[in-house]
Amino acid sequence: MSSTRVIPFAPEAGDNAAAVQRHRVAWRQAARRAKVSDSVKYGSIFIAGVIFVVALLINQASRSERFGFPVISASLVAGAAVVVFATHLWSMILHVRARRLKIAMEAAVNSSPSLSTPQRAELMSPPPDAVTPASGRKRAA
Repeated sequence: MSSTRVIPFAPEAGDNAAAVQRHRVAWRQAARRAKVSDSVKYGSIFIAGVIFVVALLINQASRSERFGFPVISASLVAGAAVVVFATHLWSMILHVRARRLKIAMEAAVNSSPSLSTPQRAELMSPPPDAVTPASGRKRAA
């Protein structure tokens, strides 16, 4: 008795080329949203650092701030902490939204009847230009 041979065929780019293209665009959009969330987080740290330096300069420049209670400097430092906290929270919200988009895309690809199995496998893997934790470690080394 002989076993059945399965011959893999390359998927045709007819009806489902638009679906493949839409998924690639959505993947790039999700990656862009994740980058925006990181930019918001790092930007807030920079802005808080600037506010802290301004507070130090005001403390050194004003005689009443140095010898009395530093009201302006203390309020600026507290404001810097509030800026970091609020933008870190906003960054987490943006990151969660990007992750939810990736999950929705993967579910849509997995349940799409118009895609073949090789196309699903290709679309579920990150694109070559996407930065993964493993490639980031390779680049850092």
